[in-house]
Amino acid sequence: MLDDNTDEEERFQQVSDDIIQEHAIARQPALTVFGANSSGKTSFIQRFLGIGNILPSGIGPVTARIVELTYAPGNQACFRVYKTIEKLLIEHEGNLSSFFSNNQQPDWESITNILSPHVKRPTDINEKTKEFNEWAKCFVEVCLPSDILSLGIDIYDTPGFLSDNREQILTDNLHELVKRIKPTLLFLYDNATISDTDKSCFLAMKNALGSMERVSVFFLNTKADCTSIANDYLLDDDPENVPLDLFENTLHEKKQRCYELLLRRREMASEVLGRLPDSVDECTCFDICTIPSDYDPWEVYTNMINTAAFRRIVQFAVEVYSTPTFTLARDILMTVDDFFDYTISTTPRSAHQWDSLRKEALEWGQMFFDEYKTLSPTLTDDMTRNMLKILEERKPEIIHQAALITRTNDPIDTLLEDH
Repeated sequence: MLDDNTDEEERFQQVSDDIIQEHAIARQPALTVFGANSSGKTSFIQRFLGIGNILPSGIGPVTARIVELTYAPGNQACFRVYKTIEKLLIEHEGNLSSFFSNNQQPDWESITNILSPHVKRPTDINEKTKEFNEWAKCFVEVCLPSDILSLGIDIYDTPGFLSDNREQILTDNLHELVKRIKPTLLFLYDNATISDTDKSCFLAMKNALGSMERVSVFFLNTKADCTSIANDYLLDDDPENVPLDLFENTLHEKKQRCYELLLRRREMASEVLGRLPDSVDECTCFDICTIPSDYDPWEVYTNMINTAAFRRIVQFAVEVYSTPTFTLARDILMTVDDFFDYTISTTPRSAHQWDSLRKEALEWGQMFFDEYKTLSPTLTDDMTRNMLKILEERKPEIIHQAALITRTNDPIDTLLEDH
């Protein structure tokens, strides 16, 4: 009896420890934005968060540090530069609250000037030196007001990928970030057909994560501007002559088309466990958005596209973040059920009650095994057929993707090399 009680206590303690550990790792939902250089990451982040142009942008590599954007009210806005991603030692910090004295029009230009030396890739440091590695290893945290950030979601801006030309320190930084915070990865690509550069970037990200457990990915095509949609689908070039319902139907066609192009890139589409559904309506990890120029005659429709995409991204990130918690909740309920089952089973009963329980148990057991015996051959045959069918369908894709992965510290790979 004492040993049984001890076992139950240990199970409750284990579930409790799991909850604490899970929340220690994933403090709140997080989105890590990545993509090829010049994929529109910076413009997207600033549009998504509703902030000014405070992050460096341009053609080619313009950043080298990971930047975390997290919420703070205007009177507490600030930035910190940590020595490493662990946030143990602050190297620089500054107060940004004075630039939010006018809530309607913050002084984004001054914020940009203050942040620039800490987030823009230095031009006076050789990228192949230890000095550059030490600079790139620093982690920048920017706390500022934003409706999206106020939902409790942190955004991480990462340096763009240059495939094989990417500095190793940047790859190591990304690996450490994902390992520590377990974020949702938000992959941005501008060409709906997914260029070789975008594909290489995605595979480089997978290599950067190495043997880490599967991380959820949201795919976002960033160049779905309204003018192109109107031209491609023969709509009037004047948005005032395009009814809302017509544009909504056209937009749905555009999304489905872009989604089908993603499905053709099997090394990316197979990232979702199982497989992506055929319809964009059933897929929760894909959308399109547009980052227009300052003058946008299609502004109403642009906002409609982006609002829908932003909501879907937030919903996906929250669902991914919540999944471990729901799993733990189920574990708790199962543990509680087991505890009460144990309590009921050890409650004193009369001989007659024990005889009744024994009779019911034997009858149930006999019924179960009779049905199992009847169904077992069919279930086994169906399962075998389905496994062989799926394996045959996915075999070329599995072979192709396995060949693309660069393995590190893989005992199987070492064994193959030895033989």
